[in-house]
Amino acid sequence: PETMLRENPILKLFIPLITGILLSIYFSRIRFSPILCGIIFLIAAIYLLFFYIRLSYKNQWIYGLMIHILMFLSGVSVVSLRELSFKHEHFSSDKTSEYFQAIIEDYPQAKAKSYKVIVKIYGLYDSARWKPVSGKIMTYLEKTPEAGELKPGTRILFKGNYFEIANSGNPGAFDYKSYLARRGIYHQLYLSQNDWKVIGDAHAFSIKTLSAKARMQLLKMMKNSGVSGDEYSVAAAILLGNSDYLDQELRQKYSGSGTMHILAVSGLHVGIIYLILFYLLGFLSKIPHGRLIRSIIVVFAIWIYALITGLSPSVTRAATMFSFVSMGEIFKRRTPIFNTLAASACFILIFNPFLIQEIGFQLSYLAVLGIVVTQPGIYRMLNFKNKIADKIWGLICVSIASQIATFPLALFYFHQFPVYFIISNLLVIPISYVIMMLGVAFFMILPFGHAGFYAGKVLSGSIWLMNQSVGWVESLPGAVASGIYITAAQYLVLYFVIIMLILFFSKNIKSYFQAALAGIFLFFFIDTADRLYRSRQQSMYVMNSPRIKGPWLVNGIDGLLFTSPSEGYSESQQIQQSLKIKNIQILSESNLLRWNGKLIYYIPDGTTYADQSPVKPDYCIISGNPAFHVQEFLSHIHPQMIIMDGSVPRWICTEWEKTLKELDVSYHAVPLDGVLRIDLSE
Repeated sequence: PETMLRENPILKLFIPLITGILLSIYFSRIRFSPILCGIIFLIAAIYLLFFYIRLSYKNQWIYGLMIHILMFLSGVSVVSLRELSFKHEHFSSDKTSEYFQAIIEDYPQAKAKSYKVIVKIYGLYDSARWKPVSGKIMTYLEKTPEAGELKPGTRILFKGNYFEIANSGNPGAFDYKSYLARRGIYHQLYLSQNDWKVIGDAHAFSIKTLSAKARMQLLKMMKNSGVSGDEYSVAAAILLGNSDYLDQELRQKYSGSGTMHILAVSGLHVGIIYLILFYLLGFLSKIPHGRLIRSIIVVFAIWIYALITGLSPSVTRAATMFSFVSMGEIFKRRTPIFNTLAASACFILIFNPFLIQEIGFQLSYLAVLGIVVTQPGIYRMLNFKNKIADKIWGLICVSIASQIATFPLALFYFHQFPVYFIISNLLVIPISYVIMMLGVAFFMILPFGHAGFYAGKVLSGSIWLMNQSVGWVESLPGAVASGIYITAAQYLVLYFVIIMLILFFSKNIKSYFQAALAGIFLFFFIDTADRLYRSRQQSMYVMNSPRIKGPWLVNGIDGLLFTSPSEGYSESQQIQQSLKIKNIQILSESNLLRWNGKLIYYIPDGTTYADQSPVKPDYCIISGNPAFHVQEFLSHIHPQMIIMDGSVPRWICTEWEKTLKELDVSYHAVPLDGVLRIDLSE
């Protein structure tokens, strides 16, 4: 470790920086005023400037300590600055205004009944004047031709009441709120046709707007050249970073085969672009200052591509890394890989420290680290004299190395493991190289009429072959081990085991192997304790989803439902796996059940006043659109608590809430208050 840190000085700086960022994100109390941070920086800089030369060799550690403190404070301050900017400039700081001016950030995405688009608010009407503000908001526009024709950079005026984005809260559900928060989006609203109007185009130049328009133009040119269907969907994702056209079936094929990373523009794609340009411009190295010219062109092209594809964390990481590699080429110096990784991470996190929570950011860096650390050792296990066999073995080693580094993360977030990842990557990665090279050639010759059309046919055929390969692997029996839920503690223990095993195989020290065995034992101990805890649970859940109706009664590994989960099958399956329910029973005979000493009454959608039985249940759960009023309902049903499930419209929930509050009846509306869990253990 000491040698590694000495050879990679930026890695030494990265450790305190990331420590400061993480502590500041997860422990908000340590955040402080950026002014205080600036004063500390100034004092430290003066100290380093005037007193470093006076330090004796024996006291040089003081200099290193000061640098580490500065980097730690930098980590804390970048988070503090971002939070301070949000509090003072964000549009949500003014709760009174209903009128806003905003800029469309990207092309609208068509949904079933609306268009979804992200808008950037730059002004709000404050009683008598327009006030400059900032902040993004997720906007759903009524599905009209005018909404579908909106373009990036268009300025709109709108009137509406926004509300905070909330998670469903269902067991095992994706944390959508945090996902959007890392992108600076905290609120959403719905606008009907009469709630907004176009007021012009953006006054200021925007690289983001320009890149979005360029991406859309390239997509149109690709479609006009004969690329269509699933081939167009995959080409849009793999070449231009637009995954809006991928349907669920296609996503599942790639996910189940372990090749989902191919559909997200990543370091692999940037690396291919880098290699193509590097070799195409190789002739420049023979002229004066040719290395400098080539590096500038390559870096410029890579960042243009990164901008067009949306600057995802993995692309930004790769673009930054290859920029440093290109700089090393100028001076004929080879940059240490750990130094390059640390430098790119520092560069990205200083601009947006919350990206460290991004799954894409974590996967990207872990995959590269895994390849760098473990691939050479795996490769040396076998030696092939045949060049083709050696290349295949090298590709297998890369797949294994990246899976070793990322599979705990995949289990923790995605709850599945692709069993045949070696086979799928052997088939798909070579084809993806060909597709990327064809894609570059395709976009270069698109302006030349018929040549672009034929290039599109070749590109489409290559993608068809890749889709077929992926579909074949995904169709193999047992292709995906799904429903694997591990706790955060197990996730950390898995990485501890991996690190100990890597150290054991590289240094051959017995104690590392013993530590790995202890970690494996701890992993299964945590799993057993978690299963034991869940086997004793006796709870009632009312889920926050319009497709999951009625309560879930969970008794250990058994689940009792009043309705079939077929409508919201994928969500129900996710909940079932998260709660580790093995057996599901549908209670179709009666809507009234005494369970664990509590009387539970379920009223499904369509139930009328005449259909109801006069009872006094402990819990009454209502679904859909109630065909009766509150007063007539309470005239012969006297529940201890009324619960509206996720299928009840919000406006009905609000109306019932007002009446029941006056009558002092206990009430919980899932659409308003979130998922409900009640412990019913006796």
